[in-house]
Amino acid sequence: MIPTSKSISVIGDEDLILGLEIFGFDTLFVESKEKITQLFKEVLEKKYLVCFIQEKYFPQIKNLFLEIEDPFPLVLAIPDHIQIKGLAKDLLRKITLKAIGADILR
Repeated sequence: MIPTSKSISVIGDEDLILGLEIFGFDTLFVESKEKITQLFKEVLEKKYLVCFIQEKYFPQIKNLFLEIEDPFPLVLAIPDHIQIKGLAKDLLRKITLKAIGADILR
């Protein structure tokens, strides 16, 4: 099922994602770690096509992400300027495997 919304959402720290509003992205600021799951559920309810999430917050929504059966939203972890964990590459591998049924990123 293709969502009716054509929006792109971004979940992360305000200082990292605030500037993305000028590109038309819906920015969802993380005020506390407890609200990350709530923000991601909002993304699912509003049927965004794409959700960028700051890499350090991905572990909190990982289980919820893995339960998604629809191809949307496409969820991509973005690194911040402080630390890069490599989660984005692992996430891309899982998305590719889910989409085409093969791990082409080995």
